[in-house]
Amino acid sequence: MSRRRLAFFSGVGKKDGKRKGDRAACLAGADPSLICFFLINFAYEQKLSKIILRRKKRRITLIELLVVVLIIGILAAVALPKYEKSVAKTRFASLMPITKAIKDAQEVLYYANGTYNLPSSLEDSGVAGVFPEGCVFGNQQVQCGDITYKFDPGGVAGWTQDMGYYMAYDHSSTPNRKECWANVHSRLANNLCTSMGGRYFTTFAGSTQKYVLP
Repeated sequence: MSRRRLAFFSGVGKKDGKRKGDRAACLAGADPSLICFFLINFAYEQKLSKIILRRKKRRITLIELLVVVLIIGILAAVALPKYEKSVAKTRFASLMPITKAIKDAQEVLYYANGTYNLPSSLEDSGVAGVFPEGCVFGNQQVQCGDITYKFDPGGVAGWTQDMGYYMAYDHSSTPNRKECWANVHSRLANNLCTSMGGRYFTTFAGSTQKYVLP
């Protein structure tokens, strides 16, 4: 009988105190019976099985790894479009306050002077305080980072590379009309305009689609 098997068996059953005499006899080799052999062999196999099970628990199988990757892929496929749509909505909403402030200021000028103003400078616009610092004025429009605000005879618009928001003046040819603009190549921007109830009207400047908002 190997020393390894004896060593394994020596750690089995010590706590319960059962059959100490039989175990001692087996370990000393004084009991050559078949029962003694099976007891030692069973103890050895039992401990060996526990070691194998512990090692198996430490491993991540290929199937488990594939399942994890699949779950991550499904979550990404569901969550990413929603995240992009949420970002687009936030981006579009950021255009609205300043655009509306410019429009309201122009309406005040109209009631005072009977005409809308095409400013020659940011200070002349009457709404210089609504723009964040660092904005640059030129050619009846204000550039604030990647956002452009445009003063027009019929209304005012704010837009980015992919989307825009337009408000017509009260006394223009299309009074009080609101429009959502979307780059023709941006599926996300076009979906955003339609999700807001926008009705496609026309395409201008070659790559921008207008949607009339309710």
